Amino acid sequence: MENMLQQLMDEMKDIKVNMATKEDINYVKKDIEQLDGSVNYIQGDIKQIKGNIKQLEEKIDQNAEGIDRNFSQVALNSEKLHCLYKSSERQDKSLETLALRSIEHETKLRNL
Repeated sequence: MENMLQQLMDEMKDIKVNMATKEDINYVKKDIEQLDGSVNYIQGDIKQIKGNIKQLEEKIDQNAEGIDRNFSQVALNSEKLHCLYKSSERQDKSLETLALRSIEHETKLRNL
């Protein structure tokens, strides 16, 4: 019986030694409060970052639309340039023909 009592006393001493004090609990509470403040600050930063991301996505969409418009304009300009090139070729052939005729007429006039 004495042995059991001694064992119980030893266990109570161990519990008392390992038990948290009010001071320990207050430190833990302060740490938790500081962590809560940090979490709130981080959440604010996250909201701001999400807002920035949304703005960037909108700008990217606007740029993509502009790029699409530019691509369409480049394609249209390319078609027009091709038409101008074909027209220039026809004009060159006409000028060549006129030049030959002019030379023929000059030659005829000299012969007269």
